[in-house]
Amino acid sequence: MLFPTLLASLLPAVLISVGEGEALGKIAKLVRGYITQGLTPPAPPPIAPIAASTRARFAGWYRGVSPRAQQLYVTEHIPSLTRVSFTDSTMRVKPILGAGHDYVAVDSVRFRRYGQSEATLVFVRDEANDRAEGIETVGAGLGESLAILLLAVSATR
Repeated sequence: MLFPTLLASLLPAVLISVGEGEALGKIAKLVRGYITQGLTPPAPPPIAPIAASTRARFAGWYRGVSPRAQQLYVTEHIPSLTRVSFTDSTMRVKPILGAGHDYVAVDSVRFRRYGQSEATLVFVRDEANDRAEGIETVGAGLGESLAILLLAVSATR
């Protein structure tokens, strides 16, 4: 099996040199298709209801906290702003620029896209390390970390 051996040796170089998530997603899809050819995908688990407490706690605006390069943080800060909103059965993650994605609940803090069998988005709270409440995602492309953006609203008249 020359192809898997060759692929395994080239993949780290591709992952390091590809700065574009879309290209990485296409490569990952091709590799996944090759490796899983002929296999029956698992059935997606049932959709869990989204509790009112989850909707109240996690709805709001988030900002990216994992810039691809620290020097680009300023240029990535505004475009990384993302709004999270909920209905009774879905969660919508919509960046300020670009298309949004709908997720369904696996449990109270883990979510998956429609048709997926595994959670690819999780809400986190690291009180031990005083880390902001946020979102961690993983998928076909590069993972992403988002922290909740606390907005102070003044009620002066």
